[in-house]
Amino acid sequence: MLTGQRKAPDDTLQPLTIFAFVWASQQTFQLTYFDEWFENGNLLGYVFMGLTLSVMLFPGNTWLFVAMLVGSIIYFVNEWPFVVNHIFIDTFLSATIVIAAVVVLGGALFTSKANEVEPRSEIHDRFSPIATVLVILVYYVILVSKLNSGFFDPEVGCMFTMYANWQHERPILATINQFVTPQFLFYTFMVIELVLPILLTFAKTRLLGLYIGVPFHFVLGLMWHWAFSSFILALYVLIATPAIIDLFQAVRVRVGQQMIDAAVWSIRAAIVLAALLPVLAIATGNYGVKGPFGFPVFYGMFVWLIWACFICSITMIAVLRYHVLQGAVSEGGSTLALSAKPGWLWIVIGLVILNCLSPYVGFKTQNNSAMYSNMQTEGGRNNHFFMPVVRIFPFQDDLVEVIASTDPAIAGLRTRQARYDWNEVPQKIFVTYFEFRRAVSE
Repeated sequence: MLTGQRKAPDDTLQPLTIFAFVWASQQTFQLTYFDEWFENGNLLGYVFMGLTLSVMLFPGNTWLFVAMLVGSIIYFVNEWPFVVNHIFIDTFLSATIVIAAVVVLGGALFTSKANEVEPRSEIHDRFSPIATVLVILVYYVILVSKLNSGFFDPEVGCMFTMYANWQHERPILATINQFVTPQFLFYTFMVIELVLPILLTFAKTRLLGLYIGVPFHFVLGLMWHWAFSSFILALYVLIATPAIIDLFQAVRVRVGQQMIDAAVWSIRAAIVLAALLPVLAIATGNYGVKGPFGFPVFYGMFVWLIWACFICSITMIAVLRYHVLQGAVSEGGSTLALSAKPGWLWIVIGLVILNCLSPYVGFKTQNNSAMYSNMQTEGGRNNHFFMPVVRIFPFQDDLVEVIASTDPAIAGLRTRQARYDWNEVPQKIFVTYFEFRRAVSE
């Protein structure tokens, strides 16, 4: 029977090995999508990219995986505060895994029970519940942040303006719009974002949530949010790891371990070689070619599409197989969310919650998981339907009106892009002095 704490008998099917590969893959996509490291000649970016590709080839090497995570933390913290929301959460999770690895590996060196515990399984058991709760928490925070008057306003709402922008740039969407209205898509997405976290919350329905979440984030990736989608899809693999391992074990019984090893190595090598394509594209400045229906074929997204098709297919096959064998409502095929294994590492969830509360206490507007939400809590305003604002900190009350600037980054604060991300229409907008100072320092 499947269990949430399954221990694989070989390294190929180790939970940490599977996660290391998908996590390194998604880190590669972050570096491809946010390629400032190459434009600025940032050595940390080169080191980080090299480590991610190495882990993709050798995901069973614990020390190499830890080195990549440390490289990730150093690189992204060096970029703070100029990172997007999911990168901020990424750094929290990477730090959690590193601490878990240090605790487990350090304990194995200095205790008499070192041979009784498989370190890689122990590391995975310590951080995987935190990662599972983290992705569920992010969904709830995003949902709550969108419950404001601006988000539901067709004139300025993020989803409406994003779709209008895409319809303008992608002619095929004009055809689709004849059958599906923006309002229909808006409420469909809202229902999905309401149902998905509820299903993921409970162990018996967690895998059912992937039937919605996997195709949802695949579509978001096609809508050019493939960096964020790769982050979430990697965490979906973590959630479905027990079911995936059981699938691989069943295949191994039929085809043999040597066949499994050969297939796994071929897949790793193929994806790593494919990942080199956008890296070379960044180096040469040749990012892609014009594709059909007005869509640009960007090499980075093309590689993401190959990876996402593979990851989504394996995940959904494993989940469907589990439900056929065990029933649609059963908790054994998903990673545990409530566990005593992390111990004091659960404090990470508390820190993330505090960060998510920052708009409601006057601390900051950016990097709090309120992405694409139109929520406004600056300058004494609060457009949220029910969340109160208790102004413990004054950073959101000191506002600056940007009238004109020769610098594009500062002039850009005068557009809706600073608040709504897409519709770049100059208008009278006040930004916090904290945000203005960041633009000037950049």
